[in-house]
Formats: sequence, C-alpha cells, structure tokens
Amino acid sequence: MTTTLALSPGAANARRLGRRVRNDRLLDVWSAAHFAWGLVLALVVGPIWAVVFLVAWEPFEIFLLGPQLARWGIPFGHETWRNSLSDIVFDVAGAAVSFFWLLPLWDPLGVM
Repeated sequence: MTTTLALSPGAANARRLGRRVRNDRLLDVWSAAHFAWGLVLALVVGPIWAVVFLVAWEPFEIFLLGPQLARWGIPFGHETWRNSLSDIVFDVAGAAVSFFWLLPLWDPLGVM
C-alpha cells in the first residue's frame, strides 16, 4: 500500500513555479519599469536614496517577495542574479538621467 503526501495549494504552486526557468535576460520588459522607477524616485527622494532603495529592493524581491508570491502561483521575482544586476543597472541609469538632466531643470520637491 502506497501513501501519497498531499501538498497544500501554496506548496504545489511553489513547486510548479520552481520547475520554470528563471528569467536570465539582461534586457526585458521590466528593464523599462526599472528605468522609470529610478527616474521617478530620484525626483522624489534624491538620486542617492533612490539608488539605495532600488538596490535593496532586488534581494528583497528574489529572496522574500518572490517565494511568498510563488505560493499563490504568481511568478514575480523569479529571476537570476544576472537579471537582477541588469535591473540595478537600469535603476541607476534612470536615477542618473533624473539627476543630470531633469533635476537641474525641474525640482518640484526641492531635492537638489
């Protein structure tokens, strides 16, 4: 007689997502989102705090948020470190554009 261990729906979703290939691309749809977030956050809190926040976001996304959302079957943060580092490059690029081109022309919150 064999017994099968029934998985909870969350564990089954995480196991199914674990079999998917992680996003390893250097450029994807999310690259534009990361650039935009770098741009906007640098306008709101300044470029240094924007980069600090966005760099800290990547490990949070991969190690904490991604596994929790995987339990619900949501593939958010299912990426490799290579993709994560490219996201950081786009974050910094957005903050740099904001710092060098936008903030000197328009600083609505007095960041500079």
